This record gives sequence, structure tokens and C-alpha cells, in this order.
Amino acid sequence: MFSFFEHPVHFAREQAYEGKYIIQTEEPDLSPVEAVRLYKELSQVERAFANLKDVIDMRPIYHRTAERVEAHIFVAALAFLIHRAIEKKLKDAGLDLSATQALEALKSVRVVDIDLGNGTTKRSVTKGTQRAAAVLRALAVTELNPPAPP
Repeated sequence: MFSFFEHPVHFAREQAYEGKYIIQTEEPDLSPVEAVRLYKELSQVERAFANLKDVIDMRPIYHRTAERVEAHIFVAALAFLIHRAIEKKLKDAGLDLSATQALEALKSVRVVDIDLGNGTTKRSVTKGTQRAAAVLRALAVTELNPPAPP
């Protein structure tokens, strides 16, 4: 059986990114929307592994021990995991942002040290943009109290 449909909400956005494509599956109980979602998830995972492969294959890596190379790869994998966790939180909060866009928005939040002129310094955090505030809410970050400067 062959079925075709255009998603009523996401079609315009998807068309702008990708046009039309066909996904074939042997899973009879899988809805077309679920098939597309799983396909896109697979593509994201494949891209992530390609990026990790680039990290592994990149030359030169100036690590002198196998442990440091393993640590380098671990950090790359951990960064991917955090990236995916951020994307999940954003999606759950209804924000249509990638993790990269969210992290870019958070660059507007700054820690500022203010010299009070009497030998003391006060540390403060700027508000950032509305988009940054939405990202912080989605990530359940409610406290922005950095430690006092030394």
C-alpha cells in the first residue's frame, strides 16, 4: 500500500528546507508522521557520528597518550549528548530552536564584574534577550547567581 500526505502544519517549513521526499518502511503500524520523525532522528544521529568520526580522524591531534585521545573523544561525545538534551528540552517547551540557535541566544547573557571603587567588586548577570530568557526557562535555569569574584 502507498499513501501520501502533506502535513498541514509543518509542510511549508519542510518544503523550504527539503522539498519533497519519499520514505519507505516495512512497519505497517507506523504512521507517516512517525516514519518521518524517525527518519529525521536517524539522520541527526548519523550526522553526529560523522562529526565524531571527524574528531577521531582529524590530524594532527597533539595528544601524547592514548588516554588523552580517549578523553578527547569522550568530550566530543559528551558535547553531542548535551546538545541533544538541550534540543529535547527546547522541543518539550514548545520552542522551535535548534540547540545551536539556543546557545547563540544565550551569548547575550553576560557575567559582569563591577568595580565599586572602594576595593570591592560586585558580580552581576545581564538579562540577555527575550529569546535567551525563553531558552533559560525551557532549560529550567532559574538562578543566575555567579560566585563572588576573588
